Amino acid sequence: MGLRYQRISGSLPKERRSVSPIENEKNMEITNLHQAYQSLVVQISDRYEHGRTSATQAVNTAIVETYWQIGQYIVEFEQNGNIKPLMARVCYPNCLRI
Repeated sequence: MGLRYQRISGSLPKERRSVSPIENEKNMEITNLHQAYQSLVVQISDRYEHGRTSATQAVNTAIVETYWQIGQYIVEFEQNGNIKPLMARVCYPNCLRI
């Protein structure tokens, strides 16, 4: 069974009906509520993005510090307590003459 569409005869009204003060006030309240809701959504979104950015920066800082310390452990191990590392003695012998 197919859908049937009923044809509406006549034309659309040329004039809009007047809005009562009560309806106008309700429409304003709805508009204000919508604007307040939009403001809330923007505020939450901004805070969420700020939190994500702060978390990302904190994680990146922790990772860089960890890698830096690991590098320091490796250099200290390679130097074996020496002030001048072996790599520097091999690659830059002229710079290390004191």
